[in-house]
Amino acid sequence: MATALITGINGFTGRYLAQELRSAGYLVAGLGDKVEGASGAGEVYCCDLLDRAGLAGVVSRVMPD
Repeated sequence: MATALITGINGFTGRYLAQELRSAGYLVAGLGDKVEGASGAGEVYCCDLLDRAGLAGVVSRVMPD
């Protein structure tokens, strides 16, 4: 099963994209400014995109396709 990592999962587009990908059979993980409130995502990580080490850690855990 393919895995997607969505940045901005808490926003309008991120939530919509997460729902679409899940209905297409993807495992969905997301990055957001807060963990709660991200519907449609399996795992949500709070990470700043400017934090290279934190972002690398999330990508290595999620291993998106």
